[in-house]
Amino acid sequence: MVELEPSALWTTVLDALASTGRYNPRTIDTFLRPLAPLDVSGDDATATLLLEAPNEFARDWAARNFARAVEEQLTHATGIPWQLHFTVRPAAAAPAAPTPSQPLSRPSVPSMPAVSSAARPSTPPPPPANPPPRTAPRAQPAPAAPRNAQTSAPKAAAPKPQAAPPPPMGAISSGLRPNFTFENFVVGPSNQLAHAAALGMGEATGRRFNPLFLCGPSGLGKTHLANAIGHRLLLQNTGARVVYVSAEHFTNEFINAVQTRSMDDFRARYRNHCDALLIDDVQFLAGKEQTLDEFFHTFNALFQKDKPVVLTSDVMPQDLKGMPDRLVSRFSSGMVAEVYPPELETRVAILRKKAALEGVALDDEAAFLLAGSVTANMRELEGALMKLAIQASLSKMTVVDAATVRAALRIPARQQVTTVEDIQKAAAQYFRVTVAQLCGKERHAEIARARQVAMFVCRDKLGTSFPQIGSKFGGKDHTTVLAAVNKVKKLLEDNDPIRGDIDAVLAKLG
Repeated sequence: MVELEPSALWTTVLDALASTGRYNPRTIDTFLRPLAPLDVSGDDATATLLLEAPNEFARDWAARNFARAVEEQLTHATGIPWQLHFTVRPAAAAPAAPTPSQPLSRPSVPSMPAVSSAARPSTPPPPPANPPPRTAPRAQPAPAAPRNAQTSAPKAAAPKPQAAPPPPMGAISSGLRPNFTFENFVVGPSNQLAHAAALGMGEATGRRFNPLFLCGPSGLGKTHLANAIGHRLLLQNTGARVVYVSAEHFTNEFINAVQTRSMDDFRARYRNHCDALLIDDVQFLAGKEQTLDEFFHTFNALFQKDKPVVLTSDVMPQDLKGMPDRLVSRFSSGMVAEVYPPELETRVAILRKKAALEGVALDDEAAFLLAGSVTANMRELEGALMKLAIQASLSKMTVVDAATVRAALRIPARQQVTTVEDIQKAAAQYFRVTVAQLCGKERHAEIARARQVAMFVCRDKLGTSFPQIGSKFGGKDHTTVLAAVNKVKKLLEDNDPIRGDIDAVLAKLG
């Protein structure tokens, strides 16, 4: 039998994974360290480690993304094959207990039946028609009225409609976009971590990464994920009061409250009558001192009540200009998840998802051509798709083909002969650099990667010799080109996202 202490073994594995450099330390802390090693069993031929996850989401995520890597580290540490087994920590099936102490988003689910059961007495008004009950209830409810206005008032028709509005009000005032749900979100390597963190925030029994700060360039899905969290919270509790607003809207509301002297109502909306706050484009608040001060206190009020706070921004928290340090530190205290430009395959998947929602049929060549023409901003991709949908509708086309895409988006027809210069232009356009930078001596990470991809494509697709490639890239030595090509090959073997970069450059070449 394998005689190993589970906790010590698990700590060794986590440290080994962190030292490989394959995973971000934040990813390991977020998704692996919460797992608890329960038992080690087996013999000298094979062994099993049983891990307990805090919830089903954490179990599925770890099993899908880390099982093989953990088993490899276990084998490396002990010299025998390992298998991982997962179990879910039995949820403290006492959600009824937290209800009195925390009548917020989660506990409000059990509290709703209580309200609905109280509504049932509203049907018994027929019995009170008897004369004796009339006088008796009038004298008894009088003292109880101040304590439970809602329970003593059910006899009157007016109080009942007042008890019903609160649940729907939360959903109606949320401002969420109906189609921005997790089901409509396409997950890829570029947004995998952000999607997982968003799922965790949206699950009532899942771990909350509070506050969750989603950042990345515009048009990559941050707003979609923020809305999806709101929809999932409402799915968990239909009476939850989820507020989704842009930072600009929050600012305008604050200014209006100051002008109309209604700050009490403003604060009540965001601090007392809010079970989850989703703020889009928080960088808009930078430099607005009074608004930032109000937002700071609002943030603290919600955070202390353990209410979910989700923020989106174009930049990382530490890069926010004109933002007080006290807010930046709070933004960074939770989960910071970046969203990167999607790879070609992810863009194609996004395109097909949106095309299906719009009822547009794209053939494979058209889908790859369109995804290759728009690389950074998915809103541009959606705009191009809408243009094609309109044209297809006017032309009564059943399927949009590549020729239609080329004509609509003015993409040049495929060239018979591709040159090194063509590849340089395509790479420069995709990586948003200049051809002069590709051929220059700058070693900035983004420029170096673009140069390596361009050199690899020249060698792989054109068969150009190393000296010829070097001469086209500013007179570089053939050993420099060889090193660049070999590095790209190694990254491809390691399943690096550089495959998407290469495919995107090729797509631009037609």
